[in-house]
Amino acid sequence: MKKFMLLVLSALLSSLAGAEIIVVENFEYDDFTTPLVNQSAWTNDYATSASANAYITGGLSFSSYAGCGVGNAVVVEGETGSYHPSLEFTQQTEGTIYTAFMFQALQCYKSGFVFSLRQSMQNNDYTMNGRIWIDVDDDYDAYFGLRFSKASEIKVSSKKIDPQKVYLVVLKYEIVEGSNNDRASLYVLDSFTSAEPSEPLIGPLSDSSKPDMNPGVVMLRGLDTGWFVYDGIRIATTWEEAVAAGVCPEEVSVELIEDDKRFELYDILGNYIGCFTELPNDIRSGIYISRSANGSKKMVLR
Repeated sequence: MKKFMLLVLSALLSSLAGAEIIVVENFEYDDFTTPLVNQSAWTNDYATSASANAYITGGLSFSSYAGCGVGNAVVVEGETGSYHPSLEFTQQTEGTIYTAFMFQALQCYKSGFVFSLRQSMQNNDYTMNGRIWIDVDDDYDAYFGLRFSKASEIKVSSKKIDPQKVYLVVLKYEIVEGSNNDRASLYVLDSFTSAEPSEPLIGPLSDSSKPDMNPGVVMLRGLDTGWFVYDGIRIATTWEEAVAAGVCPEEVSVELIEDDKRFELYDILGNYIGCFTELPNDIRSGIYISRSANGSKKMVLR
């Protein structure tokens, strides 16, 4: 029995030793008016547009996820043209890479990819595999999709995107030995799970006509007339590390906010609404940030 337990413990320690967290990005930047690339390690070297940018905004919430309630979020918006804020990380040359993040599509009127892994930002290397796609139909309903690489076949799911809802999205990228045989899979979660689901929403996808990739960059992407919010990005070599458990801060009730004497109110995009002593009667439901002498609070109005 003792020998058996030692073997089990050894196997468990070996498994834990193989797990690695590569990136944790909770957008802990406080300037809501300065573009993301001007106050962080994020950069943009592709499709720059004067009317597209990325700004810090109030953080998203997804119950039980480690990134919930930590720092802020980023909103990528574009009136015309696209925008690609990118963050470099240690390039991965083997195994499986999981990228998890909270996501809300506030507005989307055009089909296209909104997230991808990229090989490198050096020497004009635009190899981008694992492209998370949003497909918009003639009625302007949007659905989650996945494309392995540029010009690869687009697979669209039946999962319709609710603009009022926050999803936990996980991109799984498998570096497979050999040539032109890497694989990408997409998971979109409505509730937290600590174990990898047996089946992804889409995938695994591969394309023998496209080159493999050693991921070293995570890239967000805005689209024409689109507003997309990203938060709590975790990149790791196991599902358990990427989709780690956490505790969300308790949502602030309207009654607590109304007790403040004076507070400034901002919407989820960081836009200033006004200074109040109580909530206006005509305020819409949604997520807001209240700032007063006592600090900042997130409140959810339903």
